[in-house]
Amino acid sequence: MKRIDMDFGGPISENLNYNIGGFYRDDKGIYGYDYSVNKGGQIKGNLVKHFEKGFLKVYGKFINDRVNWNLPSPYIFNKDGSLGEIPGFDLKTGGNAIAKDDVNYSYTLPGGQTINRDLKDGFYTELASFGLEFKYDLGNNWRLNNKFRIDVITHNSDFDLSTDVSELDPSRSYYYTDGSAVDNVANLNGNGLSQGIFLSANDNEYDNLINRLEFVKKSERNALTIGFEYFKFKLKTFSSSALSSKEVTQSPRILVADNPGSGITSLALFDPTGVSDAYGDEDTFSMYLSDEIKVSDEFRIDLGFRFDNKSLKGARAIKEGGSVITGGNGYTLGAFDPFDDKGSNWAASVGFNYKLNKTTALFARGSRGYSGIKLGDYTNDGVDIDALKEVEDRLIYQGEIGLKYGASSFALFTSLLYASVDNASSQIFIPAVSGGLIPQNVFFSTRTISAEIEAQYKLSDNWLLKLISTYQDAEYTDFNFVANPGTIVEGQAFDWSGNVAERAPKITGDLTVSYNSKKFNAFMSYRYYGSRWSTPANNVKIKEFGEVYCGAGYNLSKKLSANINIANLFNKVALTAGNTRGDQFADIDASDGKPRIGRRNFPFSLFTSLKYNFGK
Repeated sequence: MKRIDMDFGGPISENLNYNIGGFYRDDKGIYGYDYSVNKGGQIKGNLVKHFEKGFLKVYGKFINDRVNWNLPSPYIFNKDGSLGEIPGFDLKTGGNAIAKDDVNYSYTLPGGQTINRDLKDGFYTELASFGLEFKYDLGNNWRLNNKFRIDVITHNSDFDLSTDVSELDPSRSYYYTDGSAVDNVANLNGNGLSQGIFLSANDNEYDNLINRLEFVKKSERNALTIGFEYFKFKLKTFSSSALSSKEVTQSPRILVADNPGSGITSLALFDPTGVSDAYGDEDTFSMYLSDEIKVSDEFRIDLGFRFDNKSLKGARAIKEGGSVITGGNGYTLGAFDPFDDKGSNWAASVGFNYKLNKTTALFARGSRGYSGIKLGDYTNDGVDIDALKEVEDRLIYQGEIGLKYGASSFALFTSLLYASVDNASSQIFIPAVSGGLIPQNVFFSTRTISAEIEAQYKLSDNWLLKLISTYQDAEYTDFNFVANPGTIVEGQAFDWSGNVAERAPKITGDLTVSYNSKKFNAFMSYRYYGSRWSTPANNVKIKEFGEVYCGAGYNLSKKLSANINIANLFNKVALTAGNTRGDQFADIDASDGKPRIGRRNFPFSLFTSLKYNFGK
């Protein structure tokens, strides 16, 4: 990766200052692809005018950036949690993103529209943002704060998701997209395998407008804030998807069966989720109040309350037609079906902090919050809007107690947390009978118990030892659904209530030793990730693993410094997630020893940087 960062600023005149900064980077990725997988940058700046009773800040930001996923990798699945390697694909160095020759592709929707995409774009963001911040002393310990911001955002995504790994049929002919034939199909890349892939193309436009007005009063005994907020969000989205397959090797190419061609087939030929179009806007008016009360030198209370009134409206394109499997011509977009909703809710919190002595304090906090209606819930493809409106408030309850200790050579922070969430909404993807993936909108409730400890010990003036560890027990208290039509489990009822939340290790830890002097600094840390379930079905368990990180820096002069950082020093290979779009419906006994898909941790990587300060 090549990256340059710059930041400079200073006074323009008395009481008027400026700052401009930004970065640009070009990165072929940690797996060394033959094209840039991360490319772009940002520039931002501000002007600040100070006056006797406050200041006015004007700021802006522009981002043009492309970022690609760490795609799941093919591997040999073993029930005991160990990873087997597929011949022709190196788990330590192999990248599964499609090769440069095939990143530009196209397909035609059943309605005749041609879709042209470029996988190099990945997650593409173009953002233009402008804002104002104003602070003014009103007198008598009152201060006015106002923040205003407008964002205009384009956020598109292009990616391929592997859905399965299967053997190629040696009785059939296979071609690459340039028309060249595959030789020795049964032993292609030493494995004779292919991956089914789901190509997703999404174009989104967002507009944000937010204004937050606060009146703050501070006195010896309390700090009161009264606030009013308005937030407007506009969304326009169009998406489509396609099916294909690719080989199993580093930077795989698309495979075309039987006859030369593009190898890309529109999913809309088989399923209505293959194309969608929607738009809408959302308005939220909020009032909030917070106060921090100093009861005594040892005891402090903080209180908070917020009331939100939200409304949204929009429309989704109706799907017309039928699957080619049943004699139809595929699915097209028809007229827009409007929707609207509105609702109010509130959140509140109370916290206590009691100082036992100069080094030790106890704290506690309780809160009642909610996850309100969102425009994205209604524009999700395939969601039942009537069912969505009937969902009760998605309430979130949290309670936390803890202890803080700080002395000259030792510091400790520890806490115990309980949280529950009711009627949360999400979207899972289920393999389709026709290939690809079908989204399923689901609702669930959870409860989480977690404990955290953070401790540091100063071994000497230069040496520091630090430990951060977390225990969490996250469980679904209610998770039921019936699988959508067209999926491999169509019509089947699933009850995952009582299961542990996926990809949430019970124990994580980070132990770091560091050295700091006037010119030199260094650190080494061991990070541990406990075992976890791959999916909410709790049928595939991901094995625990640990990684070593280290780094060092040296001040070459007062203005120039050099740094080096290494991630995953010993190149440990492990999964961070399984096939989250298929494991929950797999026969694990039948999969033992067979090729599957999983997301691995990043391999060994080394980063170096030079920093120069142009200031005095």
